[in-house]
Amino acid sequence: MVRASLYLISAIQKYIHQIVLTLSNVLHVSAITKPLLSVQKFCLDNNVYFEFHPHVFYVKDLNTHEVLLSGQSKDGLYALAKSSVTSVPQAYWSPCTSASTDLWHRRLGHPTPRIFQLLILKNKIICNNKRLNFQCQSCHLGKLSRLSLGPTSHKTSAPLKLIFSDVWGLTPLFSSDNYRYFVIFVDAYTKYVWYYPLVAKSDVYSVFHQFQTLVERQFSLKIKSVQTDWGGEYRKLSTFFQTVGIHHHLICPHTHEQNGTVERRYRHIVETGLTLLGNAKHLFDFGIMLLKPLFIL
Repeated sequence: MVRASLYLISAIQKYIHQIVLTLSNVLHVSAITKPLLSVQKFCLDNNVYFEFHPHVFYVKDLNTHEVLLSGQSKDGLYALAKSSVTSVPQAYWSPCTSASTDLWHRRLGHPTPRIFQLLILKNKIICNNKRLNFQCQSCHLGKLSRLSLGPTSHKTSAPLKLIFSDVWGLTPLFSSDNYRYFVIFVDAYTKYVWYYPLVAKSDVYSVFHQFQTLVERQFSLKIKSVQTDWGGEYRKLSTFFQTVGIHHHLICPHTHEQNGTVERRYRHIVETGLTLLGNAKHLFDFGIMLLKPLFIL
């Protein structure tokens, strides 16, 4: 069995005696020893028929019965004479056996490395090298939805120097205590999390005062900075921060990655709660879902 790479040729035109015989969508096998012609496909594309004899064959027009092409029998096959076929335009007859991976990548519309590797393994394309670690600048510019954030150089050296905060909610159902939100405060130094359930987002103002009193008394330290996403629930707090000397750090608009520390924490709380609730086959209770994982985390 000859292992060959297959190419879909858009059209091959054969000019015989000023009459054009066309084959469209031909499957070309570049490594086969003798190229074969589909009689049925050739007849359908050109409105002709074949007439076979022991040592010769004719291709005739289906309407006029005029002989358009003839050939001799050789080695058990009916062969077309090379003189009867003109050279095929290069644009249609280029197997591209020496194309590089970068060239194929651009020709095929910039596929992903996984798709590209699959085409090579299935012998759909022939490359003169198998290097797939090339860098395509067009892919980086056209497919990248957002530039990744670089590592931060800011490091905290003590507790309460920087506090991350964010609010999660609204839940589709009320808890047994009518809670539908919760706010968490994450210390940048210790990564410790403080959790407070909320009835409404406006409760963040009073909850922060509870949190501030608790941590400043327990650690004998003052909160230096607080970072939020500038949500409406933090607008009132911003005025309070100015009166007590707390720096209010704001992330860039629509850039929640900058507040990723706190967002990863509350996502972990929610996912753990839902997993425990599903495993217990318990009726959906927002309070149970959120309070139970806190004793585990």
